[in-house]
Amino acid sequence: MKTHHLFIICIATFFCINKSAAQNEKDTEQITKVVNGVTIYFYEQRLDLFADLWDKDATFISVMGLKAVGKEDIVDMHAMGKYVIDSSTKTVVEPPIINFITKDIAVAYSIWGGLVFKLSETEKTPVDSGFLTVVLKKSAKGWEIVSATNALNVMRGMPFQFEKYSHDETWTKWGLADKK
Repeated sequence: MKTHHLFIICIATFFCINKSAAQNEKDTEQITKVVNGVTIYFYEQRLDLFADLWDKDATFISVMGLKAVGKEDIVDMHAMGKYVIDSSTKTVVEPPIINFITKDIAVAYSIWGGLVFKLSETEKTPVDSGFLTVVLKKSAKGWEIVSATNALNVMRGMPFQFEKYSHDETWTKWGLADKK
């Protein structure tokens, strides 16, 4: 067996086994609330609730590649929303895909959309969407984000359904299938 085949089997086995690491449905519900809260509370500029989502030493990488370390810096980075989020913004989130690494550590991947920024009093950006990946830990307070990376979806419009965007479909859609 080739090494890369063995590696793929090991990774697939790891994710299948660890999906059962969740203690109960309550963990999944709480993680969903935390992950979706990043988008909802940012759009609505409810920074007190936004702050509650993060571990005090968390790290966040923005869609622009800016890094904030610590809850206070992460909240400060997002406070600019009150100046630039357009009133036409509509909150769109999908339930995250969650993989429990252990009973106290999880990785979640989610899709967000509907964000519109003001460029001036009369101009605004097209509707933005993207992908948020977070690592969470379970503490005495509940699930908190310890690390998050946000990616802007610049190629495909509004990505509201995960299954529509497999790599093969995307390469074909953009005429790049023969260049893989």
